[in-house]
Amino acid sequence: MNKKEKTLMKQVISDLTVTILSTDLQRFELAKALLHAKTSILWKLTEYGSWTGMCRTHVKMGSTAITRYIRFMINVNDFKYSDKQMLSMFKAIGWSRTMFGIIDLTDKISVKDFIAKYKDIKLTGHGTQAHGDRAYTFSLPTEQADIFDTHLENYGMTHHPRGRRGVREAMITLVNRKLK
Repeated sequence: MNKKEKTLMKQVISDLTVTILSTDLQRFELAKALLHAKTSILWKLTEYGSWTGMCRTHVKMGSTAITRYIRFMINVNDFKYSDKQMLSMFKAIGWSRTMFGIIDLTDKISVKDFIAKYKDIKLTGHGTQAHGDRAYTFSLPTEQADIFDTHLENYGMTHHPRGRRGVREAMITLVNRKLK
């Protein structure tokens, strides 16, 4: 790597060394930064050996969450949604529903139609309870749920058309890593 490429790599890594972000705009900026970082450096030629190697070292998110953020941003770019349109979606239906919807889309639709299609989508999952486990059932206001979803996504929870998957495992990992 030449000096210019090393400087770019250090800047990209510096931009990505963030903690979990709490506002929709910050998450959107993180998605942009992740896509830029993945596509602007040939990671296999660096000391990290790969994009995954760099992420393990510098990005405080799970690989599933990183992949979803990048897929989200690729679709935003492919469908040519502007930042203003994205902010309208976030304001109307929140980060989680917008992210799920953008990843779910196969063709671009208007912001109005997007909001109508995804505003009432259920982002809850159906899980099983293992013997000896204690069950929790609760709901959160949308603003707090979006923040909580981001944390759980970082530990492997994913959104699908019929709800969330990996919630139990994500909760266990979150508690073990952050709350013990």
